[in-house]
This record gives sequence, structure tokens and C-alpha cells, in this order.
Amino acid sequence: MKKTICFLLSLILICGLLPSAVAASNAAALPVSGRFGVNHTFTLDENGVMTVEGEGPMVESEEARFPGKEYTYGDPADIRRSVLRVAILPGTTAVGDGAFAFFTEMSEIVLPDTVTAIGANAFRYCVSLKELSLPEGLTELGEGAFTQCMEIVSVRLPEGIRELPAKLFQSCYSLEEVSLPAGLVAIGDSAFDECVKLNGVALPESLQRIGSSAFHKCRALTAVSVPDSVTELGGNAFSCCSSLSELSLGEGLTAIPDRAFLHCRSLTEISVPDSVSEIGPYAFCGCENVSSVYLPASVVRISKSAFYTYPEICLTTVRFGGSEEQWNAIEWILEAPSVSADRVNRAELKAEILFDEAHSAENLMFDCGPAVTPENLGDLDADGSVTASDARLTLRASVSLEHFGLFRTQKADLDLDGSVTAADARGILRTAVGLTDA
Repeated sequence: MKKTICFLLSLILICGLLPSAVAASNAAALPVSGRFGVNHTFTLDENGVMTVEGEGPMVESEEARFPGKEYTYGDPADIRRSVLRVAILPGTTAVGDGAFAFFTEMSEIVLPDTVTAIGANAFRYCVSLKELSLPEGLTELGEGAFTQCMEIVSVRLPEGIRELPAKLFQSCYSLEEVSLPAGLVAIGDSAFDECVKLNGVALPESLQRIGSSAFHKCRALTAVSVPDSVTELGGNAFSCCSSLSELSLGEGLTAIPDRAFLHCRSLTEISVPDSVSEIGPYAFCGCENVSSVYLPASVVRISKSAFYTYPEICLTTVRFGGSEEQWNAIEWILEAPSVSADRVNRAELKAEILFDEAHSAENLMFDCGPAVTPENLGDLDADGSVTASDARLTLRASVSLEHFGLFRTQKADLDLDGSVTAADARGILRTAVGLTDA
């Protein structure tokens, strides 16, 4: 018994020492110094401060790589996890591609005024970086330069920046505020994708292009004003901005692309500018609180899924800037569905169409989404029949193993209690074996 107790105590002591031993093995011995690419050198002191010195741009070769690229994660000699602060001395003109990527403990970077360019992925996944002051002479930023810098709260971009590259601040989850330069021309694809705390952005009058998914999932964004200078808006540009309640679109746009404002659930009204001629698939899909839309007479093509939502929260009023004749001439496009086949059969609900000529048509139809019918009730997999597979899906949803959107919830809710339960699964199973009708 005593031997057993002694063995257990020894095991506990050994396990208690393991974390510190592992931590020690993952830290490089300090101080350390060496080459930082071809033109630069570095020193890393006992306090975790890395000083980088050299002339011209940071570049690397096969013989002289950047220090962080010489190691794999967990390598005892890896210096990246020992760096707490970086200071680049004057003389450096460009930070190289991936130069400080995965320096996960670095909380501050000091860049000299001589730096005019920052390369692709230069500071990618610097998850502890909080302080970011960019030099005034900066004119060029590489793709993903600050991707996944999850602690940065605010950024001011220098006036010399004309284009923001793709994925520049993607997944910077703490970013709340960004100041864009007055002469900015383009915001690249996914530049601010998943900046979930970004609560405001002033788009400059010089802006011409907003890329695909540029502000996707910016869930704290409450207001957007797209200036008249913008002529190109990418798909998913502001999709899933669930707090967006104020939207102003400029007269430079000629089309609203696919999924541009998908699931912007806080919008209550939409005004499409008079310059727009086409509204793409799912452009305002899932904007479930929108009850009123203004469409200009310039619109000649509209995707049938553009305002796709659910029957009980559908549009009630469409204000049209032209005549009834122009309205009837609009080409309604039914794109190939990417979801279940039953969603092709849209439920046309009555909406009041108000025309510019001061008369209205109370009974015109407006396409608003799928409806639950006796034919599709209980048919969760949309294969045209109610089977045991549908019952299984319903049972999984009842215990939160399967997620149903509102439409499928309605198809599964046989007892009309507003939720999917085991009782609904039982009813669907009875239907599947012919004991009752859904």
C-alpha cells in the first residue's frame, strides 16, 4: 500500500513539473543574435526585445532566411515564441513577406519612418500584437499583412496608401476602429472579413472598388454609406453584418451583386439607387426585418432570390420609381438553385406595389421565398417524399444535433408549437410508414 502511495505521489510531482519543462523546451536560450535575411541582422536580449538593423528592403535567400522560417512549431531553438517586442532601426525600407509571421508572443512592433512597404503575411498570426503604429511614409501593403492579429483594437492607415490588399485585416477579432486614408481607391477581397467588433468605418469619397467579402461578418457594424465614387461592389461585400441598420448606396453603382447584403437582419428598409439596372442572386436574402424597398425605374433585371426571406416576415411594400408598364417589363431571373430542389417553387405573396405615377396595385405578386405546403410538409431532405430519413433528421434537430433554418423548422413542426421536438419526429415517422398523413 505504501509503495502504491509513494508511486502516485511521485507521478503527481512529475506531472506537475511537466508544463514548466515543456515551456522551457519551447523557449530559445537568450540572448541570441544572427542574420535576418540578406541585408539585416538581429539581436534578441534577455527581456525578449528583438532589434533588427540593416539597410534597404528585408529580403531572404536560401542561404539567408528570416529567423522565424528556420523552425517548425515547438522546436526548442525557435526564437519566435521568445520575442515580446520588435524594434526595427532606421534604414530599413521594406518589411519582407512573412518576416514576422507567427511571432505569437510579440505585443508591440516599432517601425521606422524609412519603411515604405510591408510585404504579404509580414505579421500574420501575431496573435498578441496590440500596438500598431504605421509610418507616415508607408505606401504599399501586401496581402494578408496583418491577418489574424487578434488583439489589435484600432488602426490608422497613412495617407499614402491607395489600395488595401486582400485579407489585410482578416480575422482581426478585436479590431473596433479603422481610419482610412482620404485618397483610398480600392478595398481588396476579404480585407476586413470577420472583424466582428468593427463598429464603424468611413468610406472616403475617392473609393472606387469594394471587393468580395470585404466586410463579411463585421457583426458590430451599424451604419454604411457607400459614396457615389464606388462603381464596383463585390459579392458578399457586407454579408452577415447582422447589426447593420443604416445603409446608403451611392449613385455610382450599376448593379447589386450576389449576396452583397445577405443576412443583414437589422435593416428595416432598402433604397436602391437610380443608377442600378440589375440586382443579383440573394443580394438582400435573409434581411428578415425589411418591410419596405424602393426600386428605381432603371432596374431591368432582378434575381427572384434577391429578396428571399420567409413568408410571415416578407416585404409588405415595394415602391417603384417607374410606371406599371415598366414594372411588368422587368426580367425576373430564376438562377439554378444551390440548395434543395423544393426552393425553386417560390411562394408568391401579395405585396403593395406603389408606382411613381401616384397609383398603386394592391394585388400584384412579389416573390418572397418558399412556403410550407401539404406536399412538402415533413419532407426535410426535399426528395419529394416523407421517409424515415426525414424522421431521423427531425429527431437530430430536436436534440440540437442538426440545425434547421426557419423554413425547415416550419416543415418539421407538425404540431405547430413553434419548435422541433421528438413528437414531431414521431409524427413524421408515422407518416413515412403510412399510419397517418402529415
